[in-house]
Amino acid sequence: DRWFARSFDRYLVFGEDGRPVAALSVAALSDRIRSREQALAEALRRETALCMANWRRGSRTCAS
Repeated sequence: DRWFARSFDRYLVFGEDGRPVAALSVAALSDRIRSREQALAEALRRETALCMANWRRGSRTCAS
């Protein structure tokens, strides 16, 4: 929640290998997100397609 998180001075993000990486500031975190924007958007599209396919089959979850 934003109210709670705004008092943090560091944020935990995960690298491509799944290991945690600490961003020193919100600016560093924002730069990381911006640099991966295309990959994140594509991952969201795949997740949406999976959810829609499962929904059409009668499943109410996004799990494959």
